[in-house]
Amino acid sequence: MSRAKQSQAVPDNGSGCGGARCLFELAAGWLLLVSGLLITPLPLPVGLILLLLGLVLLIRRSRWIRRRIRELRRRYPRFSQRLRRLEPRLHASLARTLRETDPARVDQAGG
Repeated sequence: MSRAKQSQAVPDNGSGCGGARCLFELAAGWLLLVSGLLITPLPLPVGLILLLLGLVLLIRRSRWIRRRIRELRRRYPRFSQRLRRLEPRLHASLARTLRETDPARVDQAGG
C-alpha cells in the first residue's frame, strides 16, 4: 500500500499521527483501560495500574480523550490540584501527559 493510500486508510485522530503505530497505541490503550476496569475489584492494585497505563496511551493519541479528561479536571478542581502536586514526582513523560490535561495550563496557553 502506498504511503498516500495508507494515510487515507487510517484517519488522523487529532494528535498529528495517523499511521499503524498510532492505531496500535489507541487499540492498546482501550484494551488496557477496559481490562483495568474489569480487574479493579480484585484485591491487588493491578487493575488501577492497567487503567492508568491505558489512559496515558489514550491521552497521548486522542484529542477527544484529552478534552474529556480536561473537562473532568475542570469539574473536580480538588482532584486536579492533587494531580498537580503529584506531577513533580512522576517520570517526565507522565508529567507531560498530566500537563496536557491540566485545564489551568491549557487556558493560560490559549489552547
